[in-house]
Amino acid sequence: MILSREIDAVIFDWGNTLMVDFGLEGPMCDWPRVEAVEGAREALEALSKRYPLFVATNGGSSGAREVMAALDRVGLGGFFKAVYAQKDLGFGKPDNRFFTAICSREGLAPSRCLMVGDHIEKDVRGALAFGMQAVLFDPRESHPGFEGKRIASLRELAALV
Repeated sequence: MILSREIDAVIFDWGNTLMVDFGLEGPMCDWPRVEAVEGAREALEALSKRYPLFVATNGGSSGAREVMAALDRVGLGGFFKAVYAQKDLGFGKPDNRFFTAICSREGLAPSRCLMVGDHIEKDVRGALAFGMQAVLFDPRESHPGFEGKRIASLRELAALV
């Protein structure tokens, strides 16, 4: 399973794609326990050598600063060029304005961006509708009927791109 087009950047969802969402209240950076998703470090180490990496999140209680603080707690913050958060922008995925903000601020063509996320509608179908490439992160195989690109482990990403 190889992507059909070249990419210039990889954009990751945050909760349950990069970081385990334990469902606690308030910003994740303040939670007593934070944890990276299995395989995240390996994927980011490999991909960051070839592409700029970004975070795109709809997390309601965390803006870019809080997201980066949570990522820093598990040693992942240094891999990302920028974080785009619904809390800061006022709109989130799958709204085209969210994806437009990322592409216009970073000088990226949508067709050359890869969105990786666990939410089939917001992360994957939203990105595809905007003209991005997308991969569903589905470690529990929760979407058996999905016919697009899918990975069960973040470790699979490096081979995909």
